[in-house]
Amino acid sequence: MRSHNHRVLKEHHITPAQWAILFSASYYLPAPPEQFICVAQLEAEETFSEDELTNAFDECLSCGWIRLIDPERVDLLALEINSDSIGELEHGIVLTDEGHDVKEQISHALMETVEID
Repeated sequence: MRSHNHRVLKEHHITPAQWAILFSASYYLPAPPEQFICVAQLEAEETFSEDELTNAFDECLSCGWIRLIDPERVDLLALEINSDSIGELEHGIVLTDEGHDVKEQISHALMETVEID
């Protein structure tokens, strides 16, 4: 990850590993918990160990940025995709409203940042 990205994350009081977790989470579509860390490893701009991402995942949960999907949302998703069985989505991880806001703020800040060499 480039140094200006690190500066933006630091200004928002978030670690690169936490950003990898938030970046991998969706506000609408739940990610299966057992695959979430693998997805975060694949999506990350840096190489993180499974332990680092697991800790960041726990920290994001503690901050209230991610959570298990709301059962009502599962029912809505089942109706939207016209399916009675959505399996692993019932236990999927999604961004909370706060997590979505944090992700959006950081995304905008990263896009506004100009790197000067």
